Amino acid sequence: MLKIVYITLSFYFVLVGVQAQEINQSYLNKIDDESLLKVFDEVRPDTIKMEMVARVYLERARREGDTIKMARGYDRLARIFSPKKNIFFADSIIELTKKIDNITYPGLAYLMKGVNYELMENIELEYENFLMAYSFAMKRNNITHKVFVLDRMATTQATFGDKNRALLLQKERDSIVNTKEFYDENFEETREENRDMAMQYYVNEKILSQRCFVYCYLMLKKYDKAKSHLDSLKQHLDLFVDGYSYKWHKMWFLDASMELNYYSRNFKSALEYSDSIVTTFDREEVTNSSFKNIFLFKGLSWIGLKEQQKGIEHLLKADSIFKLDTIDVNLVNDRLLYEKLNTYYDGAQRRKKKIEFLNRLIYFDSIHKRNYAYFEPKYIREIETPRLLEEKQHLIDSLEEKDKRNKALVLGAGILLFTALGFLGYYYRRQKLFRKRFEALVNNEVSKQHALPIEGNETSLDISPEIVSHIMEGLEKFERDKKFTNPTLNLNVLAKEMDTNSNYLSRVVNYKMGKGFSSYINDLRLEYCIGHLLPQELYRKFTIKAIAEECGYKNAESFSRGFFKKYGIYPSYYIKNIDKVSKAE
Repeated sequence: MLKIVYITLSFYFVLVGVQAQEINQSYLNKIDDESLLKVFDEVRPDTIKMEMVARVYLERARREGDTIKMARGYDRLARIFSPKKNIFFADSIIELTKKIDNITYPGLAYLMKGVNYELMENIELEYENFLMAYSFAMKRNNITHKVFVLDRMATTQATFGDKNRALLLQKERDSIVNTKEFYDENFEETREENRDMAMQYYVNEKILSQRCFVYCYLMLKKYDKAKSHLDSLKQHLDLFVDGYSYKWHKMWFLDASMELNYYSRNFKSALEYSDSIVTTFDREEVTNSSFKNIFLFKGLSWIGLKEQQKGIEHLLKADSIFKLDTIDVNLVNDRLLYEKLNTYYDGAQRRKKKIEFLNRLIYFDSIHKRNYAYFEPKYIREIETPRLLEEKQHLIDSLEEKDKRNKALVLGAGILLFTALGFLGYYYRRQKLFRKRFEALVNNEVSKQHALPIEGNETSLDISPEIVSHIMEGLEKFERDKKFTNPTLNLNVLAKEMDTNSNYLSRVVNYKMGKGFSSYINDLRLEYCIGHLLPQELYRKFTIKAIAEECGYKNAESFSRGFFKKYGIYPSYYIKNIDKVSKAE
């Protein structure tokens, strides 16, 4: 897929400039601060005039000793030059504002650095700066910055880390974008003369959300869901009727449609979309990276249509573009390109070519291995843990506020004291009971509710032995393949898959397993959790919600209830204590 360069902050990036007007130093010295910022936007893309305006604004701020205005001046300078020089100006913003409580700075400077490191293809420094921006967004409650960083983290996770976790991040981002609070914050922070941009920015963010959903589902190979979000993207795209932003999203839509049709084996449609990119846009609007992608999926689609030679010709065109120094590395698609060429030249017995393509594959794998090793623990340490700590702090803050109100009630304080003592006694007894249950579970002293099939005469079932045998064989395969982890599973779905009816299946499960269908599935999922997932340290670092979904539950609440009902403790308690046991060993 086309590399997603996220240009989303309305106050940072202006996608469309106007014809540069005639300006001079005398004119700039006469106009007020807000007019200067407006002129800065109007003279795009004339970088000489942009720098002139930014430096007038910055010098005026220095004379006034206004720190925030100086940050705005450096902010404008950090949008003009090469990535390396832009980073220098962003560092100036950070140095100026690092001790100031401001909703925009220095968080915006870290976002700028992240974007520029992305342009320099320094992925680790890109991610480090986005994490810093996320930290400030959380501290200063800057929803716009938070949305921007969640976008980047979701995409990076989908590429290098846990793809299901990437989807959870994207869902969190999308839920924020669809709130009134998000729109209101952007509207209030936009200068009055630019208020009409607020709605366009909002629609732009909704489009970006759909784009990230498409990318995550493509990475998860869930093509129906990717298609659904691509359709939603098209509906939002119709609200953009002109300008660069429309062309930018339109090209991405056509590219994603091309890829999705290829992966869905609609090869002719994939070819049509690849041709439509070339016919819709002017030559200078289509980058080398886009052409590489077009040739790649045209080649793959021709091969899918059994046109081997035509397909290889297009793949070699994609390879020739890859060799250009100006091309960005698109890890997922580039690896796909060289896998296919490597396979072809294996059959063609062209050893030199095969070695060349094998070297490329080894290079891509080394990038992925390095980035996975970096991003996964970084995510746990910098995002997941702070999020849990923030949730804890919110609870502490709410309890402290409640305590302040109760201090005015002397009589109530005594009641609270006795209540607290009673609660502590209850808590102590409960923890002791939990510990006992935990030890019994660890030592395998808890009787398994998922019993072995009951042997006996099936005549009481009023079902032929052949059907009973067929169903039992199907259940064995069902358990062996762990299909109970499918959250959409129900009695009718399983019966259809086993080529029987739901009535027979329900009666056989009741008779042979000694329990109802729901209890049978619940026990399988919990035993899978205890026996397979939680013994692995990686899974113990997941959120309860993520573990629940991995086991087949639709939400964390039903998972926790089922876990407590079966084992007498909550999964969070089990994970906390099993970690202690593992460390002690």
